[in-house]
Amino acid sequence: MKYLFHERGWGRQQTPKAKHSDSGSKGRPEFMFDFCAVHGISRQNIERWPIKGFSEQSAQIGLSAFASWAKRPLMAVETDWINLALAIYSADRFASRRPAASAGDRYWRRAISLKVAVADPPRWQRVKSSILHALSFLTDDDWELDFTKREISFGEEMQTQFQDQSCESPSWICLFSGGLDSLAGFKHLSDHVGGKGLLISGSTNERLSCGQEELISKLPGQRGYSHDWLQIRYGFPRIQNTDLMESSQRSRGWVHVALGLTALVVSNHEILDVCENGIGALNLPTEFSQTGSHTSRAVHPVFLSRIAKAATLLFERKLSIRQPALFETKGELLERVFNAGDSDLIKASFSCEIFPNYNAKQPQCGVCPSCLVRRSALSYAGLADPATQYSFDALSKAVTAKKALGMIKMERYVRRIETCFGQSARDDAALWEYPESGSYFSEAADSLNMSLDEFLSGIRRLHHAFAEEWKDFSEKLPHRKQITEMAA
Repeated sequence: MKYLFHERGWGRQQTPKAKHSDSGSKGRPEFMFDFCAVHGISRQNIERWPIKGFSEQSAQIGLSAFASWAKRPLMAVETDWINLALAIYSADRFASRRPAASAGDRYWRRAISLKVAVADPPRWQRVKSSILHALSFLTDDDWELDFTKREISFGEEMQTQFQDQSCESPSWICLFSGGLDSLAGFKHLSDHVGGKGLLISGSTNERLSCGQEELISKLPGQRGYSHDWLQIRYGFPRIQNTDLMESSQRSRGWVHVALGLTALVVSNHEILDVCENGIGALNLPTEFSQTGSHTSRAVHPVFLSRIAKAATLLFERKLSIRQPALFETKGELLERVFNAGDSDLIKASFSCEIFPNYNAKQPQCGVCPSCLVRRSALSYAGLADPATQYSFDALSKAVTAKKALGMIKMERYVRRIETCFGQSARDDAALWEYPESGSYFSEAADSLNMSLDEFLSGIRRLHHAFAEEWKDFSEKLPHRKQITEMAA
């Protein structure tokens, strides 16, 4: 049985419905995966597309880091939760949205069937609908999960060297990507909660791991902050055929949040902090052509609420996710948290959309929307922002058509949000401008214990403030007039 979730309408959420679906007849490529081997995934042949199968593509994730932190063997449900995240990521990566060829038609929405071996299938069967509810929102695909009996045990479930030991419960736990927002989250928790915290990082490549390690190395000397850090490596040691892979990687959000929730369970904690400014978290479409998960939903409050609910049901204990900066712009967040003495920390963080940028020495490209928002936010907060951090200094260099694409995108985005979040706009204007995103506003408000009117008022103020931040920054661009004309 396939679970197809269709949410429509403003201010209300329809109940998910389970349906049989012939996805192929609706133009959705079908993929069937088996993740029942030890850290390996296989794919079946689907002749009607055609999609070629493969067997035992290796995949791995750092289970031992959690066992070492917890100072006890992992429970089977914990290893299964972590391995499910790896299975979802693997299936997503090997389900190309261009199934025929790299130059063929692209199908954003896919039908993905995934068989996963777990220790207690009935337990997982009871939680399956909640998992699918979160997963379908994150990747915009039709997922089917089949839980089968796991016959083997993992070494992390049988370790005995931790006998009579227990981990010290941290004062707080937060995700730590190495980005500027997650750095701000660390500093806020250290300043206002105190105690010893736990940072959770996911990493798929060496450049990202090294970037996270460099930033972490600068943290201990900061005003006596105390923390532990778990860096979880995951991915594919050796890829058999990169032509089969999908680059959008929407499921990374599932992996990182699932790792954070695992940290809660093994640490006997209840709240996971995820620090992302509200513009990035809500992530409204920048172009009219963007629908569904074309804009990432990795830290959207609806996804975080749904995956926390699934984990709560699975582990049979209350787990929640907190977003302390949801109604702040990036500039407001940085102004609140950082000061002039934090310049070295800020420089070690990374925001670029193409990080790791293997073609340049600088960590930021300087022209993608994320780099531009970073510069705009640092400017608003009055914090140092050396041009040497960017491959292209948008504040001093002449712009080419290619270099201007990110700036044009930002200009068009700001013009669009001003139509529905400006001072003269109606409170419900966003529902008309963003009908698909707006269909989740009520659920987002409920997850935050807010009324819909309170939520709309909050995001209206948020986006209006962001537009003002960007306009103040864009006035400093030497090619401002050219960008404005190109964005028209």
